[in-house]
Amino acid sequence: MSTVNIYGLGVCYASVCAPDSMEPDEVERAVNEEIDRLTGDTSELRWGISDDQHFATGETNPCACGTDPHRKHWLLSC
Repeated sequence: MSTVNIYGLGVCYASVCAPDSMEPDEVERAVNEEIDRLTGDTSELRWGISDDQHFATGETNPCACGTDPHRKHWLLSC
């Protein structure tokens, strides 16, 4: 099981919850591995930390998780 929780997945954006100790490249790698595992697709399409500095709801990217003080929420785009 992955250490990231993908809690929102759209065509161009994904919202994930990850341990606050993970570096951005680790978050990207874990998200891509999880999506590949879920879809069975290992295409060239890769998810990366979004250049957007805020989620649509206004929180910064990344931001603290509202339910676990040891995790962060990240916005990714493809």
